[in-house]
Amino acid sequence: MISFPDSVLGNRVVSCALFAHILQLP
Repeated sequence: MISFPDSVLGNRVVSCALFAHILQLP
């Protein structure tokens, strides 16, 4: 847990990307 902020940021980006991908699904 050295890069806690970085981990949270990365997780947020991945979550946003997954959400956008799901929204793009027909």
